[in-house]
Formats: sequence, C-alpha cells, structure tokens
Amino acid sequence: NRMSSDDRRRSMAIQRWWPPTVCCSLYVILAMVEFGHFGSLGSSHMTGNGSMDSIVQIWWLAWTAHAFPHLQSIFLGQALNYPFGQNFGVNGSMVALGVIFLPITKLFGSIVAWNVALRFAVAVSAASMCLVLRRWTAWWPAAFLGGLLYGFSAYISWNIIGGDYLFLIFVPLPPLVFLLLHEILVRQQWRPRMAGVVLGFVCALQFFISTEVLACTVVLATR
Repeated sequence: NRMSSDDRRRSMAIQRWWPPTVCCSLYVILAMVEFGHFGSLGSSHMTGNGSMDSIVQIWWLAWTAHAFPHLQSIFLGQALNYPFGQNFGVNGSMVALGVIFLPITKLFGSIVAWNVALRFAVAVSAASMCLVLRRWTAWWPAAFLGGLLYGFSAYISWNIIGGDYLFLIFVPLPPLVFLLLHEILVRQQWRPRMAGVVLGFVCALQFFISTEVLACTVVLATR
C-alpha cells in the first residue's frame, strides 16, 4: 500500500510538472532558432548585427559585473561621459539585467552573457505569459499558444532586427504586473499587503530594466 501511495504521488507530480516543462523547453528551442547558430554562445561570436547599441548594452553588462562586486555605484559614475559622468539608473543601463547575468559575465565574459541573455529573454518572456495565462485557462495548449504569441511577437522580432535591444526584449514582468493587478482588484485571495509588496518589487525591477516598458505597462494597466 505504501509503495502504491508513493507511486500515486510520483505520478501526480509528473502529471503536474511535465506540461510546463515541455512548454518551457519548446520556448528555449524556438528562441535558439530565432537567433540561429545553435553553437554561437561562445565569446568568439557576438549575437546580432553588431550595432553600436548592441555594443553599448554589452558594455553595461560588463560595467555592472565590475562595479557590483567592488562596491562601486552602479547608478552613478564617470566611466562614461568623463569627466562629468552619467546617471546610469536612467540612461538605458539595464542595471537589473546586469545583476541577473552577473555570474555568467564574471565566469565567461560579457559577450557570452549577451549571447545567453538575448535567447533567455525571449524564452522567459514567453514562459511568463504562458504560466500567467494558466489563471484563465485549464488547457495547456491554449496557454502555450498565448505565450508563443507574446514571446515571439512582431514587437520582439522588430526589436531583435532593429538592434537587439535586450532591455526591450526582456519582458517577462509585464504579465506578472497584470496578474498581480487582477489578484488585487478582482480575485482578492492573497493577503493585500503581500500582493502590494510583490507588485511594488516587480515594478521596481522593471524600472531598472527598462523605464519605457514600465511606462507602457502602466498605461495599458490603467486603460
């Protein structure tokens, strides 16, 4: 009986986790296809068109990996626009992404971090929308299709072709904002204080990824 009970629990766990695992795996494969060159994650190849905007974003990843461990300010500094300096917090510096990908940058370099980050951004954005849509649908294929349309949309493709704007491609947080707003305003099953704190954290994180995306999210949320 005990073995039977363990088998049932194992079977339930597999049934619970295999759909999101399959969905996320497919998003990763499609993200790799989106950028092509499955073996191009190394430092010898820079993903994208090599535009000045791409190079600047790679510099931001490298700067955060340098400044953060050395307890230097990642918001203000003279590393750009010397000697006057620059406010890195509001100049497209992607501070949060620099921190997220800091381990990869330190271990393998900023080029590898850039190559991984672009693919991860597309896959995780699609996965975020897929999982958020599960609140409104019990059918995994429908949620998968919603994530596919979001993570591989014309918006994402345009920002990849136009300059590989990582801070605009990395958009897993807007779906979470709408999920939290739905919870606070409609569903109301979480503790209000906890939901409010999580919403504030998600918005703050989005601010330090892209203020433009945060502004667009706020505009859409208030309509």
